[in-house]
Amino acid sequence: MGLMSGYQKRLCRQSSICVSHSIGLMLVGRSLQGIGGAGIIVLCLLIFTDFVPLPVRPTWYGVVQAAWALGNCAGPILGGVIAQHTTWRWIFYIMFPFCAAGLVLVPWLVNIASPADGMPKKLDDMDWLGNAMFIGSATLLLVAVSWGGLRYSWGSAGTLVPLLLGAVGMALTMIYESRFAMSPFLQRRLFQTASSIATYMYGQLYYVPLYFMDVKGFTPVQTGVALFPVMFTLVPASIITGRLVTVFNNYQWPIWAGWTLATVASGLMMLWDVETPTKVWAPTLVLLGLGHGSILNAQNMASHALCDEGDEAIAAAMYAFLRQFGMAIGVGVGGSTFQNVMLRKLEDDGLAPAGTHGGAHAISALFTATDDAELRSKIVDAYVYGLRGVYGLYVGVSGLALLMSFLIRRVSLNRSLRSEHTMHT
Repeated sequence: MGLMSGYQKRLCRQSSICVSHSIGLMLVGRSLQGIGGAGIIVLCLLIFTDFVPLPVRPTWYGVVQAAWALGNCAGPILGGVIAQHTTWRWIFYIMFPFCAAGLVLVPWLVNIASPADGMPKKLDDMDWLGNAMFIGSATLLLVAVSWGGLRYSWGSAGTLVPLLLGAVGMALTMIYESRFAMSPFLQRRLFQTASSIATYMYGQLYYVPLYFMDVKGFTPVQTGVALFPVMFTLVPASIITGRLVTVFNNYQWPIWAGWTLATVASGLMMLWDVETPTKVWAPTLVLLGLGHGSILNAQNMASHALCDEGDEAIAAAMYAFLRQFGMAIGVGVGGSTFQNVMLRKLEDDGLAPAGTHGGAHAISALFTATDDAELRSKIVDAYVYGLRGVYGLYVGVSGLALLMSFLIRRVSLNRSLRSEHTMHT
């Protein structure tokens, strides 16, 4: 039922985006996409914990990750072709067959007998207040980070008020979850050891296409092709890592190797500029793909192994939740870093602040509107500096994750399968 609900929400989202003629309606569609897509991601992980024994789970999880990564490989290319040669709405129209196929196939292939408790009881057990407090606080923090230094100065009320409210709200959420919630969605027992805390750290690359399009001047299709080195190494790295974790019963070394490669790759990206040749940026992306492919599979399996027996489903859901939350924070903080560093560089080069108000979108419009070669050069240099600021941030985050990964204990994956669900035949 949960998977079907997720696909139904994705269908609603596709419809609202395809027919949207305003930002408001598009945001509604994107919100539905988040609800439906997140449900599908988490429920797929939960099915794994219910029916696949832990010793062989990394191998099969690698196959699922490969399917996900294959979509990420094809997406930039197809999206670039569609955006360049037809209307952007077809980027969303093309998803209808996949959503419809999911709605048809899920009831047939995923025929699971539900526990005795019905849907009303499950809904009543939901931690509605805790979720609302967390979402509201996180939204305020993201708003403050996105506005800081751009729409409002960092010291202004427009930035400080949502920042402080978000921080206080997050603290109150933690207190409520640990002391008052009857069925907390943040389970304290999953965070009792340094190993568990380190397991949930996750980094996400987001700004590489910006480098290719705005610094190198690539078209959307060329940008999609340029992402091949990272995409087509991430897929086999995830599959091979899963198999090796199963064979050697050890998830530590892929995590250590993955974060090392991700840190080195982020450091090399700080050296990229307008003249960086393919023979330099392509191997860097290969390192990044190998690193994230290793992390993606091994770190998830570590969260399963380190939790108490019987808590694998909760750990899987928590890992997926914090991973998506980390992606949102990473994109927001990275975007703020990029735009603030970029605007500071433009101001240092003598470009009037009034001409740069509005961040990257205003700069892109200014670049398109001018034929002044010197001004264009300053804008491209500012993009390079902004991206270096982002990659510097990622070096720090991935380096910290590498150090914390050494705290992860090794626990045997040889654990019996315990599940409340059964599959209808």
